[in-house]
Amino acid sequence: MMLVTAGCHPSKPMLGLSGYGAADDPRAVEIGRAVIENGGSAADAAVSMALTMAVTLPSRVGLGGGGLCLVHDPATRAVRTLDFLPESTTGGAPMPGLLRGLYTLHAAYGHRRWEEALGAPESLAGLGTPVSRQLAADLRAGADRLAHDRGAQRLFLSTNNRPLAEGETLVQTELGATLGLVRQRGIAAFYGASFGASESSLAETLARGLGVDQGGLAGVRARWGETVQVENDHDVIHFPDKSGSGLAAAWQAGLAAGDGDWLGAMMGALRANAGSVGAAVPTAALAVVDPQEQGVACVFTMGGLFGNGRVVPELGVLAGGGGGASGVGGPVLMVNHHQETTLFAAGGAATGAEPSDRAAAGALLSALHNSAVDHRPLGGMVTETSAMAPSAALGVVEAVACLYDHQHGGKSCGAVTDARGLGGVFTVLK
Repeated sequence: MMLVTAGCHPSKPMLGLSGYGAADDPRAVEIGRAVIENGGSAADAAVSMALTMAVTLPSRVGLGGGGLCLVHDPATRAVRTLDFLPESTTGGAPMPGLLRGLYTLHAAYGHRRWEEALGAPESLAGLGTPVSRQLAADLRAGADRLAHDRGAQRLFLSTNNRPLAEGETLVQTELGATLGLVRQRGIAAFYGASFGASESSLAETLARGLGVDQGGLAGVRARWGETVQVENDHDVIHFPDKSGSGLAAAWQAGLAAGDGDWLGAMMGALRANAGSVGAAVPTAALAVVDPQEQGVACVFTMGGLFGNGRVVPELGVLAGGGGGASGVGGPVLMVNHHQETTLFAAGGAATGAEPSDRAAAGALLSALHNSAVDHRPLGGMVTETSAMAPSAALGVVEAVACLYDHQHGGKSCGAVTDARGLGGVFTVLK
C-alpha cells in the first residue's frame, strides 16, 4: 500500500487572502467551501464539514464518536489542542464526544451561528445522500458486523444483507430528526435536557441505547490543552498534547536520518513509541486554513469501523467502539509565529476495516517532511521502505500545505487529498 496525494500548488505567492480545505469526504468539502465563501472562519468550516461527515461517512465520523483538533488563532498567537475523543466509562462503553467537541470549537472560534452548521447535515440525513466511494468500501468491509444489529441492518444494508453500493441513496431519517432537535434546542438536548412532552428525553434515550450513565453523559466535556512543539527553521510544528510526544520523536528521528531513509527512521520510531502513538483505528481527517490565517486540523474516529456496529434506533446514532482514543494520526499544524501564518495543517487517516498500526501517523509525518523539509508541493508518491514491518503501510492524509516567501512576505498554498478518489479539496480566492 502507498500514500498517494494529489492537489494544486499555485506557482505565484498568494498574500494570505485565500482559503483552503481538504477532507475525506467530497460532500463535506463542498459544505466547507460554501462556509469560507460566505465569510465563515476555518473553525466554522471544520464544524460544518465534521457534522456533514457524521452523515455521509458514518463509518468513521458520528455523534457516537469523537475527535482531536489543533487550532491556530492568529489573533491571540496561540495554537491549542482540543480533545474530544470518546472515553470509555467504567463499564467499557465510550461516551460520545463529537457534538460537545464541535460545539466547543465553534464557541471559541466560530463566526457564524451554531444552528447554521446543522442545517445541511440534517437535510442530508433526512432526505438521503449518495453513498461515496469511501463509505461503499467501508460498508463492504463492515457488512458482517452491521448485519447483527437490526437498526444498522435497516440503514446500511439492502436485501439479502447486501451493503449499499457507491451511488445508492443512504437515508437516515432518525438521525436527521436528532440533528434537527439539536439545531432547535442546542446540544443540551443531546447531553442532558428533555424535549417536549416525549415520554423520555433525548439524552435518556441516548444513554439507555448506548449503555452509559445519564449523569456521565451530561458531564461529557471537551478539553483544551497545550501542544508539543518542535522548531523547524523559522517555523514551529505543533503536535497534540496527548499523542504528540511519540509523533515528535518520530519526526526528530526522520530529521536525524538526513537525506537517507528518513521515512524508515520515522516508522521505526513510531514502532518504538507504540504506547504513546496507539494502535490504529479507522479514522477520517480534515484540514482548513481561512483567509485570516486561522488554521484547523482534525482527526475523527468512531473507535472502530461503524463504532461497535449498533444503532440507537430511535435516534439513528451509531454507538462508538472501545478503541476510540487510540491510533489517531495527528493532527499537526506548522505555524510561522513571526507572521502568525499557518503553513501546514493536516490530519492522517488510517484506512481499511483493520488498518495497519501507525498507518495514519506515517502518512501525516511523510507529508509534513515533504513540505517542511524538502519545501516542495505535495503531490508526489511515497512508498513503503525496507525499514517498515511487512504488515505496516501508510494511510492517507488530508492537508493544506504552503511555502512561505520570507523575502517578500507572501506564501503559495495548495490543498491535497488522497488521489485514489476518496476525498476532496477546495480553494477559495478572496
